[in-house]
Formats: sequence, structure tokens, C-alpha cells
Amino acid sequence: MPPIRRVVLLIIDGLRPEAVSPAAMPSLAALAASGWSCEGRTVRPSATVAALASLATGLPPDRHGLTEAHLPSLATLVGVRPLPVVLKRYGHLTRIVTGPLPAPHRMLGRTLLGLAGVGSLVTAPLSPRELARV
Repeated sequence: MPPIRRVVLLIIDGLRPEAVSPAAMPSLAALAASGWSCEGRTVRPSATVAALASLATGLPPDRHGLTEAHLPSLATLVGVRPLPVVLKRYGHLTRIVTGPLPAPHRMLGRTLLGLAGVGSLVTAPLSPRELARV
């Protein structure tokens, strides 16, 4: 088996697995059928910030402290190894693609993601062809 060169983790906030069907979402259902897919689970509190921070750090919300859209005490982040930092150590780059963000959010996001080891933040609606080049 050849080594895995690229992994795409597709996160669609609020999308329930039962909503993805060939009839309702043919492209997404075909993508899932052509590769590997699984159902995710959330954390408590079930908030986007807490869930994504847990995904990135491997820690529960009570350990990373990110449960709302604000910066936590830096003391809660001591010893945290963000996933992008670990992946970079093994030669893998991490990029985050999102829809349009207001300028202040883009600047803050790039700063925080840079500290977390994310290679780039792409913030524009992209066509599938453009997305393949990211």
C-alpha cells in the first residue's frame, strides 16, 4: 500500500449524519462512499468552539478551557500539543479552508492558527478545482 499523502477532514458544523443521503446530498454521499468516512461525536458542552478545540488538541473542554468564543487563560494551554504541530513534526502541512470571514476575524484566526502550527488559513469560497490546489 502506498503511503498516504493527503488527508481531508471535512467538518460541517451542525450537519447530522442521517441528513447525508444520495437523494439529499449526492456529492457528499458519493465522496463518503468513495473513501473512508465515520460518524463523529461531540463533547460537552456541545459547542463548536469546544468541539473543534478538542479535535485539534485531543483534550476534553475542561482541560483546554476553550468553551466559548474567547481566549482562555493561557495557563489552561500549558502542555497542549495541537494536532497541526504533531503533524508538522512528521512532515505534513495543515491548512484550514473556511467561508468568508470579516477582516478582524481573519487576522485573529491567522495569528492563533499560526501559533497552533497551521500552515495557512484560506478564507474564500472556492470551486472544487481551486480547492484541489490548496
